[in-house]
Amino acid sequence: MAAQYSPIEALAQAYGLQALRRRVYAARQGEGIGQSSADFGEIDVEVVTRLDTGADDAQRLSLLGTPIFSDLRLQRDEADLGLVIDTVLFDVAMSRNIVVTPVQGRDGTVKEYISDGDYSVIVRGILVEPDPYAYPADQVRELMRLCEVKDSILAASPFLQLFRIYELVVLDYRLPQREGFQNTQLFELNCISETPIELIEEDV
Repeated sequence: MAAQYSPIEALAQAYGLQALRRRVYAARQGEGIGQSSADFGEIDVEVVTRLDTGADDAQRLSLLGTPIFSDLRLQRDEADLGLVIDTVLFDVAMSRNIVVTPVQGRDGTVKEYISDGDYSVIVRGILVEPDPYAYPADQVRELMRLCEVKDSILAASPFLQLFRIYELVVLDYRLPQREGFQNTQLFELNCISETPIELIEEDV
C-alpha cells in the first residue's frame, strides 16, 4: 500500500525540499507586511496581506485546515473564472539589460545600463482532488487550457504582487506523474512576466 502524504509533504518530496526548515507563522496583532496602494504607483491593484497569516484577510484555509500563505489564481481575462491553486511555490529571478564593453588599456569593463529585463518565474505546485480515489482531471484540463492561451494570462498572487507581476507568459510546462499518488498531479510552469502597454490616442 502506498504511503499517504499531505499535499505539502508531497510537494517537498517531489522537488527535493525535505531539508527545508519548517516555520510556524504565528498571528501577530496589527503587524502586516506593510503593503499599501502607494507601493504600486498608478496601477490599480487590490492590496492583500495574506503573506502574514495572522492578518484579517488570511482566512482562506487549505485542505489541511491551515491558513494559506500565498496562493495563485490564473485567468485568461477578468471575465474568466480561471483556476485557483493553493499548493504552489514560486522561483522569481530577473536579468538586467546591461551592455558590458571592454576598453583597451583599462582593467575591467565599462557597464552601460539599458533597462530592467522581464522577470523569470517558475511556478511549481500540486493540483489536489479532495477525494483520495479520484484524479484531478478537471483541474488538469483547466490548467492545460490556460497554458495553451496564445497571449499573456492574468496571475494573481500575494507573493507575485511584491514584484509587481500581474501577468505571465507561459514558455513551457510539464506535468510529471508520481507513483502511488492518485489524487494529486504535480506541475511546473516556466514563465516570464508581461508588462501591459497602454496606447493613448491623441487628437491631432
